[in-house]
Amino acid sequence: VPEALITFWVEHGWGSYRDGYFWICDPVLFDPLVRTIFAGDPEMRPEDISMVAYTGEGEAALMWHRKKVRHDGIPP
Repeated sequence: VPEALITFWVEHGWGSYRDGYFWICDPVLFDPLVRTIFAGDPEMRPEDISMVAYTGEGEAALMWHRKKVRHDGIPP
C-alpha cells in the first residue's frame, strides 16, 4: 500500500463520508471478495489488488499494487 494512503488512514481513519455514500474501508476485510472476483484472471492477480473504498451504490474503489520485479541489469 502506498505510503500516502497509509498516512491518510492514520490521519483520518476508516469510515463514511458524504453522509454514508462513500466508505473508506480496511482492505483486509475485503481480501476474500477480491480473491474471488479476480481468481484465474490472467492479467490482474488478486494478490496485487486491494479494495480501499466503496460507495452506497455498490461501486468499489480498487488499488492495483503490483509487486516490483527486478531483473539483472535493469534498475528497479
